[in-house]
Amino acid sequence: MLQVISVSFDELSLPSSSSGSCEDAAVTLYDGATSKSASLGSFCQHTNATITSSGSAVFVVFESRVLDNDAGGFALRWSFVDERSGRSYSIGVVSVYSLTPY
Repeated sequence: MLQVISVSFDELSLPSSSSGSCEDAAVTLYDGATSKSASLGSFCQHTNATITSSGSAVFVVFESRVLDNDAGGFALRWSFVDERSGRSYSIGVVSVYSLTPY
């Protein structure tokens, strides 16, 4: 069974710079098991998009330059998708709301 991973954000509210970019805090998803894999995108504000990997691994990196416990956070949901049948199997939710600068 060929499986891919589907990721969506239940919540995504991170500080953004004055220009609106994600340079102050971001969640970056990679299409594989390491940060050397191809990027699936960097996110800092809510998106309704569902991000799908090309294989059975997604590497998640959360980075923040902001030290403020009231600055928001994120919750992402992931599931395995059987590409042949199209069936989705919910795996879990990850939530992060404590921001620590890198």
